[in-house]
Amino acid sequence: MKLQTQLLIVNKNKEQDATITFACSLKDLQEIEKFVDEIRVVFWITDAQEDKIIGEIAGTSISASATDKHKFKIKAPSSENIRTSQLSTLCGKELELNIEVDSDV
Repeated sequence: MKLQTQLLIVNKNKEQDATITFACSLKDLQEIEKFVDEIRVVFWITDAQEDKIIGEIAGTSISASATDKHKFKIKAPSSENIRTSQLSTLCGKELELNIEVDSDV
């Protein structure tokens, strides 16, 4: 699945696991909700397929306000630390994101 997103923030905890928050349209959010919970996904920015990141869709939030954004979060393990650190340099940017179910599970 391809979708237009805005990378909002990349947070890391003490164990260096990352929570990556994206903003997207309501239509895309409804598609993302199919992946919530125990399905591992692989995602990457268009034209950067070699930098795939593995994670899980940790949740979604629908905004009732016209000014707030619909959001989804992906949690990535510390083994993806280098890639998530590189991703954090793109905060605030509009991105074309690709998401697929991780076939290696």
